[in-house]
Amino acid sequence: MPDETDKVNSESGSDLKQDLLRQIRQKIAPEDETAGLTLSQGTPLENLSSSDSVKLAKAKGIALRKMIFMISTAHGGLILGIAISTTVSLTFLLHLNPLLAFAGSLVAGAIFSLVISPIDELWNSALSNACQQVGLWKVSDQLSRDGVDDPIKEILAGRYPANAGLGLALKASQLQLLNIRKGDLNTAVKYGEYLYKNSIGDKDGHSYQASTLGSLCIEMGNFERGFSLLGECLDELEQADRQDSPAYITGLLGMVHGAIELERIEEAEKYLRRLDKAIDLSHSTRSANRTDRWVRQDIGGSYSIEQTFQIFFNARLKELKDDPDAEQDYLSALESAKRPDIQRTVVLLYPDILTCFANQRLKREAYDQAAKLASEARSYYESKTENRGLDYWKARLAVAYAAFKKGRPVTEEFEEGLRVLKDCIAELHPFVATTYLWLGESQAKEGNIEKALSSFNHALRIRKQLFSESSRGVKEAASALGSLPPA
Repeated sequence: MPDETDKVNSESGSDLKQDLLRQIRQKIAPEDETAGLTLSQGTPLENLSSSDSVKLAKAKGIALRKMIFMISTAHGGLILGIAISTTVSLTFLLHLNPLLAFAGSLVAGAIFSLVISPIDELWNSALSNACQQVGLWKVSDQLSRDGVDDPIKEILAGRYPANAGLGLALKASQLQLLNIRKGDLNTAVKYGEYLYKNSIGDKDGHSYQASTLGSLCIEMGNFERGFSLLGECLDELEQADRQDSPAYITGLLGMVHGAIELERIEEAEKYLRRLDKAIDLSHSTRSANRTDRWVRQDIGGSYSIEQTFQIFFNARLKELKDDPDAEQDYLSALESAKRPDIQRTVVLLYPDILTCFANQRLKREAYDQAAKLASEARSYYESKTENRGLDYWKARLAVAYAAFKKGRPVTEEFEEGLRVLKDCIAELHPFVATTYLWLGESQAKEGNIEKALSSFNHALRIRKQLFSESSRGVKEAASALGSLPPA
Protein backbone atom coordinates (compact mmCIF):
# COMPACT_ATOMS: atom_id res chain seq x y z
CA MET A 1 0.00 0.00 0.00
CA PRO A 2 1.21 3.53 -0.55
CA ASP A 3 3.04 5.18 2.30
CA GLU A 4 0.28 7.81 2.32
CA THR A 5 -2.20 5.48 3.94
CA ASP A 6 0.33 4.36 6.53
CA LYS A 7 0.93 8.00 7.41
CA VAL A 8 -2.78 8.65 7.92
CA ASN A 9 -3.06 5.39 9.84
CA SER A 10 -0.37 6.33 12.31
CA GLU A 11 -1.45 9.92 12.76
CA SER A 12 -5.19 9.47 13.14
CA GLY A 13 -5.14 7.94 16.58
CA SER A 14 -8.51 6.37 15.83
CA ASP A 15 -9.16 2.63 15.81
CA LEU A 16 -12.20 3.29 13.64
CA LYS A 17 -10.22 5.18 11.06
CA GLN A 18 -7.54 2.49 11.05
CA ASP A 19 -10.18 -0.15 10.42
CA LEU A 20 -11.67 1.87 7.56
CA LEU A 21 -8.26 2.29 5.96
CA ARG A 22 -7.67 -1.47 6.21
CA GLN A 23 -10.94 -1.98 4.33
CA ILE A 24 -9.75 0.40 1.63
CA ARG A 25 -6.50 -1.58 1.33
CA GLN A 26 -8.52 -4.66 0.51
CA LYS A 27 -10.39 -2.79 -2.21
CA ILE A 28 -7.30 -1.75 -4.13
CA ALA A 29 -5.18 -4.87 -3.85
CA PRO A 30 -2.59 -4.55 -6.64
CA GLU A 31 -2.74 -8.25 -7.51
CA ASP A 32 -6.36 -7.96 -8.64
CA GLU A 33 -7.16 -5.25 -11.18
CA THR A 34 -10.89 -5.53 -10.48
CA ALA A 35 -10.59 -5.44 -6.68
CA GLY A 36 -13.09 -2.96 -5.30
CA LEU A 37 -15.29 -3.42 -8.35
CA THR A 38 -17.63 -6.15 -7.18
CA LEU A 39 -21.26 -5.14 -7.14
CA SER A 40 -23.57 -5.63 -4.18
CA GLN A 41 -25.08 -8.78 -5.69
CA GLY A 42 -21.60 -10.30 -5.76
CA THR A 43 -21.30 -9.86 -9.52
CA PRO A 44 -17.98 -8.50 -10.75
CA LEU A 45 -17.92 -5.92 -13.51
CA GLU A 46 -17.22 -7.01 -17.07
CA ASN A 47 -13.63 -7.75 -18.10
CA LEU A 48 -11.59 -4.68 -18.93
CA SER A 49 -9.26 -4.14 -21.86
CA SER A 50 -5.59 -3.52 -21.14
CA SER A 51 -5.98 0.22 -21.77
CA ASP A 52 -9.03 0.37 -19.50
CA SER A 53 -7.11 -1.50 -16.81
CA VAL A 54 -4.57 1.31 -16.82
CA LYS A 55 -7.40 3.83 -16.51
CA LEU A 56 -8.88 1.80 -13.67
CA ALA A 57 -5.60 1.82 -11.77
CA LYS A 58 -5.52 5.60 -12.10
CA ALA A 59 -9.16 5.88 -11.00
CA LYS A 60 -8.49 3.77 -7.91
CA GLY A 61 -5.60 6.04 -7.00
CA ILE A 62 -7.83 9.10 -7.31
CA ALA A 63 -10.54 7.43 -5.23
CA LEU A 64 -7.99 6.37 -2.62
CA ARG A 65 -6.78 9.93 -2.14
CA LYS A 66 -10.40 11.06 -1.82
CA MET A 67 -11.15 8.48 0.85
CA ILE A 68 -7.98 9.24 2.79
CA PHE A 69 -8.91 12.91 2.78
CA MET A 70 -12.41 12.24 4.06
CA ILE A 71 -11.33 9.82 6.76
CA SER A 72 -8.22 11.62 7.98
CA THR A 73 -9.95 15.00 8.28
CA ALA A 74 -13.14 13.76 9.95
CA HIS A 75 -13.34 14.20 13.71
CA GLY A 76 -15.95 11.78 14.97
CA GLY A 77 -18.25 12.54 12.05
CA LEU A 78 -18.19 12.41 8.27
CA ILE A 79 -20.09 14.51 5.82
CA LEU A 80 -21.71 11.93 3.61
CA GLY A 81 -23.38 14.80 1.80
CA ILE A 82 -19.96 16.08 0.86
CA ALA A 83 -19.60 12.97 -1.26
CA ILE A 84 -22.93 13.96 -2.80
CA SER A 85 -21.81 17.55 -2.95
CA THR A 86 -18.35 17.32 -4.41
CA THR A 87 -19.64 14.68 -6.80
CA VAL A 88 -21.50 17.28 -8.78
CA SER A 89 -19.16 20.20 -8.14
CA LEU A 90 -16.46 18.81 -10.33
CA THR A 91 -18.78 19.01 -13.29
CA PHE A 92 -21.00 21.96 -13.22
CA LEU A 93 -18.27 24.24 -13.31
CA LEU A 94 -19.12 21.58 -16.27
CA HIS A 95 -20.36 24.80 -17.82
CA LEU A 96 -23.60 24.84 -17.09
CA ASN A 97 -22.14 22.28 -18.48
CA PRO A 98 -18.97 23.69 -16.96
CA LEU A 99 -21.00 25.79 -14.62
CA LEU A 100 -23.32 22.87 -14.15
CA ALA A 101 -20.43 20.69 -13.40
CA PHE A 102 -19.12 23.12 -10.83
CA ALA A 103 -22.46 23.67 -9.18
CA GLY A 104 -23.21 20.03 -9.46
CA SER A 105 -20.10 19.15 -7.60
CA LEU A 106 -21.03 21.46 -4.78
CA VAL A 107 -24.31 19.74 -3.98
CA ALA A 108 -24.16 19.03 -0.27
CA GLY A 109 -26.09 16.80 2.09
CA ALA A 110 -26.30 16.06 5.81
CA ILE A 111 -23.58 15.03 8.26
CA PHE A 112 -23.46 11.37 9.24
CA SER A 113 -21.10 9.50 11.56
CA LEU A 114 -18.46 7.17 10.21
CA VAL A 115 -20.08 4.35 12.15
CA ILE A 116 -23.34 4.54 10.21
CA SER A 117 -21.82 5.43 6.82
CA PRO A 118 -21.04 2.13 5.05
CA ILE A 119 -17.52 2.18 3.65
CA ASP A 120 -18.73 0.41 0.50
CA GLU A 121 -21.13 3.25 -0.32
CA LEU A 122 -18.47 5.89 0.13
CA TRP A 123 -15.85 3.89 -1.76
CA ASN A 124 -18.18 3.19 -4.70
CA SER A 125 -19.12 6.87 -4.83
CA ALA A 126 -15.50 8.01 -4.85
CA LEU A 127 -14.57 5.36 -7.41
CA SER A 128 -17.54 6.16 -9.65
CA ASN A 129 -16.52 9.81 -9.75
CA ALA A 130 -12.90 8.88 -10.43
CA CYS A 131 -13.95 6.55 -13.27
CA GLN A 132 -15.75 9.48 -14.91
CA GLN A 133 -12.59 11.55 -14.67
CA VAL A 134 -10.54 8.92 -16.52
CA GLY A 135 -13.21 8.05 -19.09
CA LEU A 136 -14.55 4.73 -17.74
CA TRP A 137 -18.16 5.77 -18.30
CA LYS A 138 -19.74 2.30 -18.29
CA VAL A 139 -17.94 1.32 -15.09
CA SER A 140 -19.07 4.56 -13.43
CA ASP A 141 -22.66 3.93 -14.52
CA GLN A 142 -22.62 0.36 -13.14
CA LEU A 143 -21.17 1.46 -9.82
CA SER A 144 -23.68 4.29 -9.47
CA ARG A 145 -26.69 2.09 -10.27
CA ASP A 146 -25.59 -0.86 -8.18
CA GLY A 147 -28.40 -1.97 -5.88
CA VAL A 148 -30.74 0.92 -6.72
CA ASP A 149 -32.21 0.01 -10.11
CA ASP A 150 -35.84 0.18 -8.97
CA PRO A 151 -35.59 3.52 -7.13
CA ILE A 152 -33.67 4.98 -10.08
CA LYS A 153 -36.46 3.94 -12.43
CA GLU A 154 -38.92 5.74 -10.16
CA ILE A 155 -36.81 8.90 -10.17
CA LEU A 156 -36.55 8.87 -13.97
CA ALA A 157 -40.32 8.39 -14.18
CA GLY A 158 -40.78 11.55 -12.09
CA ARG A 159 -41.80 9.76 -8.90
CA TYR A 160 -40.33 10.02 -5.41
CA PRO A 161 -39.01 6.61 -4.23
CA ALA A 162 -40.74 5.34 -1.08
CA ASN A 163 -37.55 4.26 0.69
CA ALA A 164 -35.48 7.33 -0.06
CA GLY A 165 -32.31 7.84 1.95
CA LEU A 166 -28.85 9.32 1.78
CA GLY A 167 -27.48 6.17 0.17
CA LEU A 168 -29.83 6.68 -2.76
CA ALA A 169 -29.07 10.41 -2.80
CA LEU A 170 -25.38 9.59 -3.08
CA LYS A 171 -26.06 7.31 -6.05
CA ALA A 172 -28.39 9.86 -7.65
CA SER A 173 -25.80 12.62 -7.32
CA GLN A 174 -23.23 10.48 -9.12
CA LEU A 175 -25.69 9.68 -11.90
CA GLN A 176 -26.64 13.34 -12.17
CA LEU A 177 -22.98 14.22 -12.59
CA LEU A 178 -22.49 11.47 -15.14
CA ASN A 179 -25.38 12.77 -17.25
CA ILE A 180 -24.20 16.38 -16.99
CA ARG A 181 -20.84 15.26 -18.33
CA LYS A 182 -22.54 13.41 -21.17
CA GLY A 183 -24.67 16.44 -22.02
CA ASP A 184 -27.94 14.64 -21.22
CA LEU A 185 -29.53 17.55 -19.39
CA ASN A 186 -33.06 16.10 -19.43
CA THR A 187 -31.94 13.12 -17.33
CA ALA A 188 -29.71 15.29 -15.14
CA VAL A 189 -32.72 17.49 -14.32
CA LYS A 190 -34.74 14.44 -13.22
CA TYR A 191 -32.02 13.51 -10.74
CA GLY A 192 -31.78 17.16 -9.73
CA GLU A 193 -35.51 17.33 -8.96
CA TYR A 194 -35.21 14.27 -6.72
CA LEU A 195 -32.12 15.60 -4.93
CA TYR A 196 -33.76 18.99 -4.46
CA LYS A 197 -36.90 17.47 -2.88
CA ASN A 198 -34.80 15.07 -0.83
CA SER A 199 -32.83 17.97 0.68
CA ILE A 200 -35.82 20.00 1.88
CA GLY A 201 -35.32 20.49 5.60
CA ASP A 202 -31.54 20.28 5.29
CA LYS A 203 -30.59 23.83 6.25
CA ASP A 204 -26.96 23.38 5.19
CA GLY A 205 -27.30 21.41 1.96
CA HIS A 206 -30.57 22.54 0.42
CA SER A 207 -29.02 25.64 -1.14
CA TYR A 208 -26.50 23.50 -3.02
CA GLN A 209 -29.27 21.44 -4.57
CA ALA A 210 -31.31 24.54 -5.45
CA SER A 211 -28.26 26.13 -7.08
CA THR A 212 -27.49 23.08 -9.21
CA LEU A 213 -31.08 22.45 -10.29
CA GLY A 214 -31.59 26.13 -11.03
CA SER A 215 -28.51 26.23 -13.23
CA LEU A 216 -29.66 23.11 -15.08
CA CYS A 217 -33.04 24.71 -15.75
CA ILE A 218 -31.38 27.86 -17.10
CA GLU A 219 -29.21 25.77 -19.41
CA MET A 220 -32.21 23.92 -20.78
CA GLY A 221 -34.20 27.10 -21.39
CA ASN A 222 -36.60 26.83 -18.44
CA PHE A 223 -35.63 30.33 -17.36
CA GLU A 224 -38.55 31.10 -15.06
CA ARG A 225 -37.96 28.01 -12.92
CA GLY A 226 -34.19 28.47 -13.06
CA PHE A 227 -34.24 32.08 -11.87
CA SER A 228 -36.74 31.16 -9.15
CA LEU A 229 -34.54 28.36 -7.78
CA LEU A 230 -31.37 30.44 -7.95
CA GLY A 231 -33.13 33.34 -6.23
CA GLU A 232 -34.32 30.96 -3.51
CA CYS A 233 -30.75 29.73 -3.07
CA LEU A 234 -29.29 33.23 -2.79
CA ASP A 235 -32.02 34.44 -0.39
CA GLU A 236 -31.59 31.38 1.82
CA LEU A 237 -27.82 31.86 2.03
CA GLU A 238 -28.07 35.61 2.67
CA GLN A 239 -30.52 35.01 5.53
CA ALA A 240 -28.02 32.55 7.03
CA ASP A 241 -25.16 35.03 6.50
CA ARG A 242 -23.42 32.55 4.13
CA GLN A 243 -22.42 34.88 1.30
CA ASP A 244 -18.99 33.24 1.40
CA SER A 245 -20.49 29.84 0.54
CA PRO A 246 -19.49 27.99 -2.66
CA ALA A 247 -23.23 27.54 -3.25
CA TYR A 248 -23.67 31.32 -3.19
CA ILE A 249 -20.98 31.74 -5.84
CA THR A 250 -22.45 29.07 -8.12
CA GLY A 251 -25.89 30.62 -7.64
CA LEU A 252 -24.56 33.98 -8.83
CA LEU A 253 -22.76 32.31 -11.74
CA GLY A 254 -26.08 30.79 -12.79
CA MET A 255 -27.81 34.18 -12.56
CA VAL A 256 -25.10 35.84 -14.67
CA HIS A 257 -25.29 33.06 -17.25
CA GLY A 258 -29.08 33.32 -17.51
CA ALA A 259 -29.03 37.12 -17.77
CA ILE A 260 -26.46 37.00 -20.59
CA GLU A 261 -28.40 34.29 -22.42
CA LEU A 262 -31.48 36.57 -22.38
CA GLU A 263 -29.44 39.68 -23.28
CA ARG A 264 -30.32 41.40 -20.02
CA ILE A 265 -27.22 43.55 -19.79
CA GLU A 266 -28.04 45.53 -16.63
CA GLU A 267 -28.97 42.37 -14.71
CA ALA A 268 -25.80 40.63 -15.81
CA GLU A 269 -23.70 43.60 -14.67
CA LYS A 270 -25.47 43.63 -11.30
CA TYR A 271 -24.84 39.93 -10.67
CA LEU A 272 -21.23 40.17 -11.84
CA ARG A 273 -20.60 42.91 -9.24
CA ARG A 274 -22.12 40.70 -6.54
CA LEU A 275 -20.04 37.79 -7.79
CA ASP A 276 -16.82 39.80 -7.48
CA LYS A 277 -17.62 40.60 -3.84
CA ALA A 278 -18.62 37.01 -3.03
CA ILE A 279 -15.41 35.55 -4.45
CA ASP A 280 -13.27 38.02 -2.50
CA LEU A 281 -15.24 37.29 0.68
CA SER A 282 -15.04 33.51 0.29
CA HIS A 283 -11.25 33.59 0.04
CA SER A 284 -10.61 36.19 2.74
CA THR A 285 -12.70 34.64 5.52
CA ARG A 286 -13.16 31.21 7.09
CA SER A 287 -16.76 30.08 6.77
CA ALA A 288 -18.67 29.47 10.00
CA ASN A 289 -20.67 26.74 8.24
CA ARG A 290 -19.16 23.26 8.40
CA THR A 291 -20.60 22.05 5.09
CA ASP A 292 -19.28 25.13 3.26
CA ARG A 293 -15.82 24.59 4.79
CA TRP A 294 -15.81 20.94 3.69
CA VAL A 295 -16.79 21.79 0.13
CA ARG A 296 -14.29 24.64 -0.09
CA GLN A 297 -11.52 22.42 1.28
CA ASP A 298 -12.38 19.55 -1.03
CA ILE A 299 -12.37 21.60 -4.25
CA GLY A 300 -9.16 23.26 -3.11
CA GLY A 301 -7.92 25.66 -5.77
CA SER A 302 -11.32 26.90 -6.83
CA TYR A 303 -10.19 30.53 -6.74
CA SER A 304 -8.55 30.25 -10.15
CA ILE A 305 -11.68 28.53 -11.50
CA GLU A 306 -13.93 31.27 -10.23
CA GLN A 307 -11.62 33.94 -11.67
CA THR A 308 -11.71 32.17 -15.05
CA PHE A 309 -15.50 32.25 -14.99
CA GLN A 310 -15.37 35.96 -14.14
CA ILE A 311 -13.16 36.70 -17.15
CA PHE A 312 -15.30 34.49 -19.39
CA PHE A 313 -18.60 36.11 -18.40
CA ASN A 314 -17.06 39.58 -18.67
CA ALA A 315 -16.06 38.68 -22.24
CA ARG A 316 -19.60 37.55 -23.06
CA LEU A 317 -21.07 40.71 -21.53
CA LYS A 318 -18.67 42.93 -23.48
CA GLU A 319 -19.64 41.05 -26.64
CA LEU A 320 -23.30 41.90 -25.96
CA LYS A 321 -22.31 45.54 -25.63
CA ASP A 322 -20.19 45.45 -28.83
CA ASP A 323 -17.12 46.27 -26.76
CA PRO A 324 -13.93 45.53 -28.78
CA ASP A 325 -12.18 44.45 -25.56
CA ALA A 326 -14.29 41.26 -25.59
CA GLU A 327 -11.71 39.54 -27.79
CA GLN A 328 -8.90 40.14 -25.31
CA ASP A 329 -11.02 38.83 -22.43
CA TYR A 330 -11.83 35.68 -24.41
CA LEU A 331 -8.12 35.14 -25.03
CA SER A 332 -7.38 35.64 -21.32
CA ALA A 333 -10.15 33.21 -20.34
CA LEU A 334 -8.81 30.59 -22.76
CA GLU A 335 -5.30 30.94 -21.40
CA SER A 336 -6.56 30.52 -17.85
CA ALA A 337 -8.80 27.56 -18.75
CA LYS A 338 -5.83 25.70 -20.28
CA ARG A 339 -4.36 25.15 -16.84
CA PRO A 340 -4.29 21.41 -16.02
CA ASP A 341 -5.81 21.92 -12.55
CA ILE A 342 -8.77 23.76 -14.07
CA GLN A 343 -9.26 21.26 -16.91
CA ARG A 344 -9.30 18.39 -14.41
CA THR A 345 -12.02 20.06 -12.37
CA VAL A 346 -14.11 21.80 -15.03
CA VAL A 347 -13.74 19.53 -18.01
CA LEU A 348 -16.21 21.42 -20.20
CA LEU A 349 -15.11 24.99 -19.51
CA TYR A 350 -12.31 25.21 -22.09
CA PRO A 351 -14.37 24.05 -25.11
CA ASP A 352 -17.30 26.24 -23.99
CA ILE A 353 -15.05 29.32 -24.06
CA LEU A 354 -13.75 28.25 -27.48
CA THR A 355 -17.31 28.02 -28.84
CA CYS A 356 -18.44 31.37 -27.44
CA PHE A 357 -15.28 33.02 -28.76
CA ALA A 358 -15.95 31.43 -32.17
CA ASN A 359 -19.45 32.95 -32.19
CA GLN A 360 -17.99 36.35 -31.35
CA ARG A 361 -15.58 35.98 -34.30
CA LEU A 362 -18.50 34.99 -36.56
CA LYS A 363 -20.28 38.22 -35.69
CA ARG A 364 -17.08 40.11 -36.54
CA GLU A 365 -16.94 38.24 -39.87
CA ALA A 366 -13.57 36.67 -38.97
CA TYR A 367 -14.67 33.37 -40.46
CA ASP A 368 -11.29 31.61 -40.66
CA GLN A 369 -10.55 32.28 -37.00
CA ALA A 370 -14.09 31.29 -36.02
CA ALA A 371 -13.79 28.01 -37.92
CA LYS A 372 -10.51 27.22 -36.19
CA LEU A 373 -11.87 27.94 -32.71
CA ALA A 374 -15.12 26.03 -33.21
CA SER A 375 -13.31 23.07 -34.79
CA GLU A 376 -11.00 22.85 -31.80
CA ALA A 377 -14.02 22.88 -29.47
CA ARG A 378 -15.75 20.14 -31.46
CA SER A 379 -12.60 17.99 -31.50
CA TYR A 380 -12.23 18.47 -27.75
CA TYR A 381 -15.76 17.23 -27.10
CA GLU A 382 -15.31 14.26 -29.41
CA SER A 383 -11.88 13.18 -28.15
CA LYS A 384 -11.92 14.05 -24.46
CA THR A 385 -15.57 13.88 -23.36
CA GLU A 386 -18.77 11.92 -23.81
CA ASN A 387 -20.75 15.13 -24.26
CA ARG A 388 -22.98 15.06 -27.33
CA GLY A 389 -25.60 17.43 -25.98
CA LEU A 390 -26.20 21.18 -26.25
CA ASP A 391 -22.58 22.29 -25.82
CA TYR A 392 -21.35 19.84 -28.45
CA TRP A 393 -23.97 20.99 -30.97
CA LYS A 394 -23.16 24.64 -30.31
CA ALA A 395 -19.59 23.91 -31.40
CA ARG A 396 -20.61 21.68 -34.30
CA LEU A 397 -23.09 24.18 -35.75
CA ALA A 398 -20.63 27.06 -35.33
CA VAL A 399 -18.23 25.05 -37.50
CA ALA A 400 -21.04 24.60 -40.05
CA TYR A 401 -21.96 28.30 -40.07
CA ALA A 402 -18.34 29.33 -40.62
CA ALA A 403 -18.19 26.85 -43.52
CA PHE A 404 -21.44 28.27 -44.93
CA LYS A 405 -19.99 31.77 -44.87
CA LYS A 406 -17.06 30.43 -46.89
CA GLY A 407 -19.35 28.93 -49.51
CA ARG A 408 -20.05 25.36 -48.39
CA PRO A 409 -23.66 24.00 -48.44
CA VAL A 410 -24.66 23.11 -44.87
CA THR A 411 -28.47 23.16 -44.79
CA GLU A 412 -28.71 19.48 -43.81
CA GLU A 413 -26.32 20.05 -40.89
CA PHE A 414 -28.55 22.78 -39.47
CA GLU A 415 -31.67 20.67 -39.97
CA GLU A 416 -30.07 17.76 -38.11
CA GLY A 417 -28.97 20.11 -35.34
CA LEU A 418 -32.51 21.39 -34.86
CA ARG A 419 -33.87 17.84 -34.60
CA VAL A 420 -31.35 17.02 -31.87
CA LEU A 421 -31.84 20.29 -30.00
CA LYS A 422 -35.61 19.86 -29.84
CA ASP A 423 -35.06 16.59 -27.98
CA CYS A 424 -32.61 17.93 -25.42
CA ILE A 425 -33.64 21.53 -24.63
CA ALA A 426 -36.75 23.73 -24.63
CA GLU A 427 -38.02 25.01 -27.98
CA LEU A 428 -37.98 28.54 -26.56
CA HIS A 429 -34.20 28.57 -26.19
CA PRO A 430 -31.80 31.26 -27.45
CA PHE A 431 -29.66 28.75 -29.33
CA VAL A 432 -32.68 27.22 -31.06
CA ALA A 433 -33.47 30.72 -32.35
CA THR A 434 -29.86 31.18 -33.51
CA THR A 435 -29.95 27.85 -35.33
CA TYR A 436 -33.17 28.84 -37.11
CA LEU A 437 -31.46 32.06 -38.22
CA TRP A 438 -28.46 30.16 -39.59
CA LEU A 439 -30.75 27.66 -41.30
CA GLY A 440 -32.77 30.48 -42.86
CA GLU A 441 -29.63 32.09 -44.27
CA SER A 442 -28.59 28.79 -45.82
CA GLN A 443 -32.06 28.18 -47.27
CA ALA A 444 -32.21 31.69 -48.71
CA LYS A 445 -28.87 31.25 -50.42
CA GLU A 446 -30.15 28.04 -52.00
CA GLY A 447 -33.21 29.92 -53.29
CA ASN A 448 -35.71 28.30 -50.91
CA ILE A 449 -37.33 31.58 -49.94
CA GLU A 450 -40.49 30.07 -48.43
CA LYS A 451 -38.44 27.80 -46.16
CA ALA A 452 -36.16 30.68 -45.24
CA LEU A 453 -39.21 32.81 -44.40
CA SER A 454 -40.48 30.07 -42.08
CA SER A 455 -37.08 29.69 -40.37
CA PHE A 456 -36.65 33.45 -39.84
CA ASN A 457 -40.18 33.70 -38.45
CA HIS A 458 -39.42 30.90 -35.97
CA ALA A 459 -36.26 32.72 -34.87
CA LEU A 460 -38.09 36.05 -34.46
CA ARG A 461 -40.98 34.45 -32.55
CA ILE A 462 -38.63 32.75 -30.07
CA ARG A 463 -36.52 35.84 -29.52
CA LYS A 464 -39.55 38.07 -29.02
CA GLN A 465 -40.78 35.73 -26.28
CA LEU A 466 -37.38 35.61 -24.58
CA PHE A 467 -35.81 39.02 -25.20
CA SER A 468 -36.96 42.62 -24.95
CA GLU A 469 -38.19 44.28 -28.16
CA SER A 470 -35.17 46.58 -28.16
CA SER A 471 -32.62 43.76 -27.81
CA ARG A 472 -29.96 43.12 -30.40
CA GLY A 473 -31.27 39.58 -30.91
CA VAL A 474 -34.78 40.70 -31.86
CA LYS A 475 -33.42 43.38 -34.21
CA GLU A 476 -31.11 40.82 -35.86
CA ALA A 477 -33.96 38.36 -36.51
CA ALA A 478 -36.28 41.13 -37.79
CA SER A 479 -33.53 42.38 -40.11
CA ALA A 480 -32.98 38.89 -41.52
CA LEU A 481 -36.70 38.53 -42.16
CA GLY A 482 -36.86 41.92 -43.87
CA SER A 483 -33.92 41.09 -46.13
CA LEU A 484 -35.77 38.32 -47.96
CA PRO A 485 -37.08 39.00 -51.47
CA PRO A 486 -40.75 38.26 -52.18
CA ALA A 487 -41.45 34.50 -52.24
